[in-house]
Amino acid sequence: MSKILSFLLPLRPALPEVFGCKDYQDQEALLRSMDHVLRVSGVEAAFLRESVEVFEAEAVRQVQSGQKGKHGARARQVFLENSSRALRCTILLRLTGKSYRGLSLQLGMSVGGCDMREGLHAFSDRLGAAA
Repeated sequence: MSKILSFLLPLRPALPEVFGCKDYQDQEALLRSMDHVLRVSGVEAAFLRESVEVFEAEAVRQVQSGQKGKHGARARQVFLENSSRALRCTILLRLTGKSYRGLSLQLGMSVGGCDMREGLHAFSDRLGAAA
């Protein structure tokens, strides 16, 4: 037996972009503008209405087929919150042209959190409070 151990050296993560005051202000303006357009145009409300239809159809399908699943009010609320975040993040990805990784790093830095899930909650809550 050989006593040589093979292993991969750890990959170093790319250094995060440094955002100055102007960059942060531009990002904040983009987020506020996106939030305003989504709310005023009714796009978000229409998307959430369709999401509710999908959720309810899936709940009916699961009940009819005897599958277990969460179909209550809390599950519906969580589904709608996640749908809203998905819509906002997808639009933000397209507006910024960033990768998922780049956007998650940028959002993490802009809301001061390291946990992406918490960062998205804070991002969404901050936008909701801005309206």
